[in-house]
Amino acid sequence: MEKYQDFTVQDWIWDDAFRAWVLTPTTETNEIWHKWLRQNPDKWANVREAIATIKALNADEPLLTESEMSDFMKQMAAKLEGATTTHSPFLDVAPSERIRPFYRNRALQIAAVLVVLIFASPFFMRKISTNTEGVSPKTDVTQKAVSEGFIETFNNADTPQVITLSDGSVVTLKKDSKLRYTSPFKGQNRVVYLSGEAIFDVAKIRQFHFSLRKWAVDKVLGTSFVVKAHKIEQQVTVEVRTGKVSVFNQKDLTEGNEKTTLEPRGLVLTPNQKIVFDKQIDRMTKTLVAAPTMVLEPKELEKLNFNFDDTPANIVFETLRKAYSINIIYDESVLKNCPVTAPLNEGTLFEKLDIICKAIEARFDVLDGQIVIQSKGC
Repeated sequence: MEKYQDFTVQDWIWDDAFRAWVLTPTTETNEIWHKWLRQNPDKWANVREAIATIKALNADEPLLTESEMSDFMKQMAAKLEGATTTHSPFLDVAPSERIRPFYRNRALQIAAVLVVLIFASPFFMRKISTNTEGVSPKTDVTQKAVSEGFIETFNNADTPQVITLSDGSVVTLKKDSKLRYTSPFKGQNRVVYLSGEAIFDVAKIRQFHFSLRKWAVDKVLGTSFVVKAHKIEQQVTVEVRTGKVSVFNQKDLTEGNEKTTLEPRGLVLTPNQKIVFDKQIDRMTKTLVAAPTMVLEPKELEKLNFNFDDTPANIVFETLRKAYSINIIYDESVLKNCPVTAPLNEGTLFEKLDIICKAIEARFDVLDGQIVIQSKGC
């Protein structure tokens, strides 16, 4: 990814990998680009402009058909060649000099293409204007302005839709989901409304709060989280990938004063933690995501050794805590004399915990977003 450090807007627009991510994002490419953007916040301005340009150029609207383009080119060729052979008081051509047709002159070919594009633009605009409402056949994404300066985007496509907000935050909107937001954000509060599911990669702006309807996300660095808030479902979930997120029930916030988002009833989430809000009983529960992932950078992970050979259990658990950024509670005095021998480079976190606990005759539970090891010793 080093080549992107010196990219201009034009470079971004024509980079194949970047264009593929913008136009046909996948879970894998989203993770790659979101991570790079979090690490390079100074590139946001150029990236935002490039994304907007790529989407504009790729709008799936009915352009000229082949026959229409052929007719138009013939008309333009006639006009241009007629203009070339017309006597001009500033350029007198002798009768014996044969004027070379413009389509056989390389320089004029290029110029003609530019002229065609310029003259054709009203025709393209007329064609585009006939299909500006409803869902795009290619992306199935609609975007419209709504009341109070908000923009509303609805994704009905099978693939996620990437939306870049005015502050540089990136939202990956899943199928059958709707996002409402202002552009640009006003004041110090960045407020968006979500119905459905989306991945949020919030820009690093310390002095600004990023607020989601029914939830308030505290001002933190490098925050990436997933929200599932479908109207027809009884539960709303927030899963944190990186950074730290403070989650509050909207009714716990003082009306009209969003600075109260640090009230005691808020729950703080760290990587791999998850909040489940039950709308029916109005209760929030903190737990872990179904499949925790390692959150350390590759260089930091290389420093950790997962091939354990007669390693005290407390050191094994500390290694897992660092790799997954999940608090593991245990009695060090009990487990320091329990050796573990096992290669744990592969498998999920819970599979690794099963192996360890069987080896030391212990068990683990997930409580309040933490892992608790219960053992009577070896």
